[in-house]
Amino acid sequence: MLSSTGSGESTSPGDDAQRERRHEKAQTAARDGRRRRRRTVTTAAVVALLVVVAVVVVVARRNSGAWTIEAAGSSNDLVADDRTVCGTNLDYLLFCLDGTDGDEIFREQLIDMPQPFSIVDRTVLVGDHTSNDGSSLLAYSLDGERLWETSLGQLTVAEPPVARGVVAVQPDIDTELIGLDLATGEQRWQTSLTTSTGDLDSLRLTGRAFTDGQDFYVTTAPFTVAGTGSIVAVDATTGIERWRTDIDRIDLPPHAAAPFDDGTAIAFILGGLGRQRIVVLDTATGQLRWEAPLTDEAATIAHVDGTTVALVGAELRGYSAAGDELWTSEAPTGFDEEVANSGQGRLLLGRLLVADGVLYFHSSNVYAIDPRTGKTRTVIDDRVGSVAATDHLVTADICCPIPPHIQGHPR
Repeated sequence: MLSSTGSGESTSPGDDAQRERRHEKAQTAARDGRRRRRRTVTTAAVVALLVVVAVVVVVARRNSGAWTIEAAGSSNDLVADDRTVCGTNLDYLLFCLDGTDGDEIFREQLIDMPQPFSIVDRTVLVGDHTSNDGSSLLAYSLDGERLWETSLGQLTVAEPPVARGVVAVQPDIDTELIGLDLATGEQRWQTSLTTSTGDLDSLRLTGRAFTDGQDFYVTTAPFTVAGTGSIVAVDATTGIERWRTDIDRIDLPPHAAAPFDDGTAIAFILGGLGRQRIVVLDTATGQLRWEAPLTDEAATIAHVDGTTVALVGAELRGYSAAGDELWTSEAPTGFDEEVANSGQGRLLLGRLLVADGVLYFHSSNVYAIDPRTGKTRTVIDDRVGSVAATDHLVTADICCPIPPHIQGHPR
């Protein structure tokens, strides 16, 4: 029997059998190929799923707990608001981090050693000390944009207080207090609070300015040791003097201040030469509410939950709103007993820091202080060089390990 293909070639029954066998083999190979491809795709999907799960676990662990990053060089003081922490290092680098997870928000390379002062209304204030052009004050948004810069002359920049959207600066000694707009750096007001007759009785601005978040507080003092100086309250919005309270020249300028929780008073540490003391003034009138004597040792002050807490040398003291001494306790050092008794544990004065109604004390370690009793508890059992508070306590190493680290500790 004869048959034909489309090509005109003739075939036999044996050829048909071979074609059927080849067709079956091709179908079997195709099925095996599909199975292999399905297995490959399934395996890839499992790997991808595992990768995604691993990433989620890592992110969750960072967001819910502590974090650590390496710092580029030894870090200086840190400053913070409730969400962000900023600092500098010895490479003249300004950096800002998310306080929750340590992620970098921005960095800025400056010419000379920058000093972070504060973060207020999502604006970072930084002092830049340059040997040729004097000192400058710079402002950055938390997006990393430099908002403005102003020259403050040859004087060392002191931390400028900020209240109601105004930054108070003293560009030169013996001259006016100037209010700058925090957002733009433009001058809002300029006011003279001193006399300028040039005689020995003339007054000058001295020391640093303070704020309670509403007004500024500056000090005027005579050129001579004798005579009377004053603490002056200045309206932050207008620059107008609100009141002036006379203080002996020997007591000025204040070297620490702490506004009360309710805004009705502000406490200063004044004095020296055997008469260091706390002075509490009414913020509405400037009248003296109460005062309490202190020793001559270095001192600082804070106010929280209706209690004024002073750190004087190695002693903590608590005072009521009326000035009654509530308690005294020994300030912890973070050093073992042998080192502490040798005096080496008292090298650091320590810092008092209030965040979300909690009073922290940083000497070498970090502690929380109960303002009602003066009892302390260890919060960070490690030597730290600087501490700031966001939703975490953020610390920088003093020097070691190498490279140094910045760490976030959940509060």
